[in-house]
Amino acid sequence: MLDGYDINATFFVVAEVVEHYPGLVGSIAESGHEIGCHWLHHACKK
Repeated sequence: MLDGYDINATFFVVAEVVEHYPGLVGSIAESGHEIGCHWLHHACKK
């Protein structure tokens, strides 16, 4: 969607996502977007 409007963005992802889906994160970066690390993981708080 962003590519269709020639927009670049910064995506913040937790490190667990990078570990489990390196191809996804790589394709985001290859599309010209920036990747920011948002800690190792997030725990759900009740």
